[in-house]
Formats: sequence, structure tokens, C-alpha cells
Amino acid sequence: MNARPESILLVDDDDVFVRALTRHLRALGFHFVYRAGTAAQAVALLDRIQPTLVLSDMVMESHTAGLRVVEAAMQRGLTVAVISGMPTLEPHSLPCRLLRKGQLTGAELSRLVNELLDERRQRNLDSLRAVESVA
Repeated sequence: MNARPESILLVDDDDVFVRALTRHLRALGFHFVYRAGTAAQAVALLDRIQPTLVLSDMVMESHTAGLRVVEAAMQRGLTVAVISGMPTLEPHSLPCRLLRKGQLTGAELSRLVNELLDERRQRNLDSLRAVESVA
């Protein structure tokens, strides 16, 4: 499979889970997969690597760590999804997509990532068209 130019930042303190996701994403052709185990590491990486997509857990070093990552990524205009095992987390309480760890399959991860990247590409095209129509 050809390498895809998109970069993905995985944020989770569960190293086994992150390694499994990394292997799956690389098998799908995503060779630029970065990892952070804390919110502070993730926020520092956001500016350095400017990932195409951020996939973050909600609970790491604190119950608000994931929210800090989501907010920081969204402020930078990045595409974000939360992958969490937190049973009390409701999709309507987040400003982004939610996928439950317990329901995560390889096919579901692939579908989510491709869907989010397609949405991002469409937004980029719409922005480009808007700029061209003004020029």
C-alpha cells in the first residue's frame, strides 16, 4: 500500500493501545503517526508537527487532560476525534466525534479516519474555492 501524506497524532497514556492503533494505521498506509502520552506532550507536538488528524483519549493524567488536547487542536483548526473508554462521556458533550474504545474495531477505525480526512479535504476545497471566487 502506498504511503499517505497525512499525519496523525495519537494521544493516550495506554501505551499498548497506542501501539496497536499505530500498527493498524501504518497498515492502512499512514506512515506519519506520532504519539503523546500526556496532554502537555500533545499540545507541544500540535505546533511542531501540525498533524492532519488528532485522535485523543479523554482521561490521562487528569479527567480534563483530553479536553485540553481537543480544545488546543480545534483552536489550531485541526481535525479531532476522541477515542475513549469513559462510559459517562456523551457524544453531544464534545465538539468533535466520539468513538468508544470498547466498540473499536479495525474497520471502524479505518472508517472514522477516512471519513474525517475526507471531511477535512472537502473543507479545504471549499475554502480554496471561496478564495478563488473573491480573487
